[in-house]
Amino acid sequence: MTINRRNVLLGLGAIVGGGGALIGTGAFSSVSAARTVSVSTAGDGNAFLQIDSSSGYVTDDTPNDGTDTFTINFDPDGDGSTASGFNKNAVTTIKDALTITNNAVANSDGGTTPDIQLSLSDPDQTGSSGSASVTISNTDGTEEIVVTFYLGQNTTADDGTTSYIDDGRTPILGSGESANVDVKIDTTGNASAPSTDGELTIVAEQA
Repeated sequence: MTINRRNVLLGLGAIVGGGGALIGTGAFSSVSAARTVSVSTAGDGNAFLQIDSSSGYVTDDTPNDGTDTFTINFDPDGDGSTASGFNKNAVTTIKDALTITNNAVANSDGGTTPDIQLSLSDPDQTGSSGSASVTISNTDGTEEIVVTFYLGQNTTADDGTTSYIDDGRTPILGSGESANVDVKIDTTGNASAPSTDGELTIVAEQA
């Protein structure tokens, strides 16, 4: 399987106390600003993928080095006015955190454009599915956050709102079609996932 090292780094540093973003009462105040979830793309269709975000809680910090970098920010206005954060014993979901688009175009000889089937994989999975998770520990290892990515599709129904999120299915994208990625942050201590020693992978195979 071909791996594209154009990683998407979804950083959690923007929610750290002192970093300009609000922390709710009882939140993970000691989470390191260096904590990130690294997401690679793989498969014979990964070159056709475009990854971006229009979420008000996600900022595009992409440098000029071929790496796509996005940061979750629970204070998008930067003024401490957003009454949200990663509190203990809570589950927070960011809808449509990322958008993945099949940018394949027809060849000059009139050939067809490939459909792309998306799926996700984490270090504990054999194969891939519609979701994948990793665990991020705080700086002293006493508390953990489980971050789960869910795939969904929003461009095939008449009303444009078809969703496969959280049901395990993996969308197939025609040329120009997009899938959204939801991100769920679980601080209840009841969820489990691989550590961040590995990385999540967006698998894109020609269907």
